[in-house]
Amino acid sequence: MKTRYRLLVNIALFSSIALASAIAQSDSTALQLAQKEQEFSQSAAERGFISAFLAYFDDSCIAFYPQPENAKHALIGEPESQASLVWWPTFVEVSASGDFGFTTGPSEYRAGGISDSLAYYGHFVSVWKKRGDGKWDVILDVGSSYPKVERRTEELETKQLSTHEMKNAVLVDTGRAGMMAADRAFTFLVQTQGAGAALQKFASDNVRVYRKGTFPTKGKNKGLDLVRNEEPMRCGFFAGNISSSRDLGFTCGVAVEAPSDTSTYIRIWEKENVWKVAVDVRKPWPATK
Repeated sequence: MKTRYRLLVNIALFSSIALASAIAQSDSTALQLAQKEQEFSQSAAERGFISAFLAYFDDSCIAFYPQPENAKHALIGEPESQASLVWWPTFVEVSASGDFGFTTGPSEYRAGGISDSLAYYGHFVSVWKKRGDGKWDVILDVGSSYPKVERRTEELETKQLSTHEMKNAVLVDTGRAGMMAADRAFTFLVQTQGAGAALQKFASDNVRVYRKGTFPTKGKNKGLDLVRNEEPMRCGFFAGNISSSRDLGFTCGVAVEAPSDTSTYIRIWEKENVWKVAVDVRKPWPATK
C-alpha cells in the first residue's frame, strides 16, 4: 500500500505540490474540488480503484462500459482489481453556485499492477455535484486514451463561472430547458453536417476536445482541426444534469456513424451569456467480432 502511494506521489509530484501551494493561498471552490479529486486518486492507489470508485461515485453516477449505465450497479460485487490506476487533475471548473463542477487530467493504467512496465495513458473527465451536506460526489466519469508519445506536461488551471447568471436566476428548470435546447441544436448539426459544424457554432473559445488516440486539444481552432473529417452521426440522448445556478451542466448519449460504428458522447456545457460547449468527448465502443 505504501509503495502504491509513493508511486502516485512521484508521478503527480509537480501537480500535487502546485495544488497544495495554491490551496494554502486560496479557499476557492475550484481548488477545493481539485483537492477532492487528488484525494480520490490517492484513495485508489491505497485501497484499489474499484473500492475508491464505489466510495466516491454518487448512487446515480454514469459511467461508460462502453454504453452509458449506472456505474455503481455495474461495479457492486466486482472483486478488487490488482491493476494500478493513477490520475491527477490539471483543469477544474465549477459553477457560480459552487455546487457543480468538472475535473480533467492525465491518467496511467497498468494492468499487471504497480510494477508493470507496460502502461496505458489517457485523460479522465469527471463531473462532480455537491450534496446538501456539503460532500462532493462524482456523477459522471469517462476517459480517453492515447499512446505514450502523445503525453504532454500540463500545469493546474482552475476556473469558477461568473455570478452574473445567478443574479438573474429564476428556476433551475428554465436553465435546464435552455441547455437542452442548445444540446438538441448541436445534435442536429452533428447528424446533418458533422461534429465540425456543431463545434463551429457552439464551442467555447477554450473548448477541450477528446478523441481516441490523441492528446486532448484545447482551443476552438485545434478542436475543429481534430474533428474536421468526422462524418455525420445519429445521436441518442441518455442523460443530463445541471448546476443550481443554471450555468454549468452536461449531456451524454450514444452516437452511431453509418453503417455500424458506435460511440459514446459527452458534452459539458457552460453559460455566461449563451450556452457553449466546454468539453466534447467521443469514445468509440470496442469493435464487435
